[in-house]
Amino acid sequence: MKNKIYINQDFFTQVDLTPYYTLQGQSKRGYNGKMPPQFEYRPQNFTEFIGQESAKTKAQTIIKGAKMGYFLHFLIDGRQGGGKTSLCQLVAKDLQADFIYTIGKQVDNDEDIKEIVEKINNSNKEFTIFMLDEVDGCDTKVLKQFNSIIESFQYKNEYIKPFLFCAATINKDVLQDNNPDLLDRIHEHIRFSGYIQDDIKKILLLNANILYKNFKFNDDVIAKISLNCKYNPRRALSLLKQFVIEQDIDKVLQSADIIFEGLTKLDIKILQTLNSAPRAMGVNALASAVGLKPKEYQSIYEPFLVEYGYINRIPSRVIGVKGREILSKIGGIKLWKKVKGFF
Repeated sequence: MKNKIYINQDFFTQVDLTPYYTLQGQSKRGYNGKMPPQFEYRPQNFTEFIGQESAKTKAQTIIKGAKMGYFLHFLIDGRQGGGKTSLCQLVAKDLQADFIYTIGKQVDNDEDIKEIVEKINNSNKEFTIFMLDEVDGCDTKVLKQFNSIIESFQYKNEYIKPFLFCAATINKDVLQDNNPDLLDRIHEHIRFSGYIQDDIKKILLLNANILYKNFKFNDDVIAKISLNCKYNPRRALSLLKQFVIEQDIDKVLQSADIIFEGLTKLDIKILQTLNSAPRAMGVNALASAVGLKPKEYQSIYEPFLVEYGYINRIPSRVIGVKGREILSKIGGIKLWKKVKGFF
């Protein structure tokens, strides 16, 4: 499992690489040449973590419990790019813990689990957090071995150093179907709520002030990005960086195939397909109809469309009231001409 597990990843991220490595108490390793002027900035404290008040409250409970000797394992459920890893890293930072990170698909045999256990046991910190991201992608048989590990801190009949386990997923329902026993052993279930436009504006301004100090952003640019990012922090920051490069927000949105309020050409095609379907559509049929693979549709497109009411799952897919309203609005304001040749 070499290079699959990462320890203490960038939760002390700074604008300049030099203070990052100084803060970590180590010299800069590897490449010693000039680095890019900006890179991803992660929240340094819970104040900088905008939104998700309920999730932050639960995180504080987890921190308090650990300091009292109670290890409350937790699961974070939410869309990609919403800040699941950042939240877990903030818990680790508050506890001054070693942070061990990997993703589910990279844990596929006993040797991988053994390596994780060894890293936990070899930590010299009082606290260790092991985050298994995309936990639903982990092999079911392998994942079942974590039941005893997190319940009694035992592996192969040997005790291991107590640690906090954090699982993250965008598909909690898949985990519920494949390994409900693991969910039963996780104490705190944190569900990320949908971000609102004001949250995204604050995130954009925070990052703009840190990463792009010498660049001025007018209110119109911030408003357009916050409205067209699907209320997703990662996507919003990507659009912000593209604007810094292009200095033309309309060009940036057009390049991203964004048609209206964050919806892309493919989003519109999905809504159109459901709107004209005589009955509810399964994920395979819908994905095929719009030229996507089922997993691609489920992980990238559906979460936003379902969360914000464009699509309903019953459990098959039907267009929602908001989806019909958007299709009508796009036709009503003649935006349809921009995508006419797409369908």
